[in-house]
Amino acid sequence: MTDPFGCNSIVTLIAVGVWFRFSQPSAAYCFRRGIADFYKQAYDEAISDYGEAIGLNPQLAEAYNNRAFAYHHLDEYDASQADFDKAKELGYTGQ
Repeated sequence: MTDPFGCNSIVTLIAVGVWFRFSQPSAAYCFRRGIADFYKQAYDEAISDYGEAIGLNPQLAEAYNNRAFAYHHLDEYDASQADFDKAKELGYTGQ
């Protein structure tokens, strides 16, 4: 029997939309993952996570700030300074 109202199509579209929304990490999720990695002293992973958060939300000043600290721990001072400067440019005050 065919579905005259297209309910199966609507259900499929809703399911795909829900899957897509929850299969993509949010900037906040990536940021929190970066914090966890930083505290585990997994600085490379933290940098990657903060970078992913920044990619999803380029205005996330705190991610630049935290990534700067991770770079600093790896003695990557130029990258650290660039991220500190970007965080400040975006209005990060450390509070």
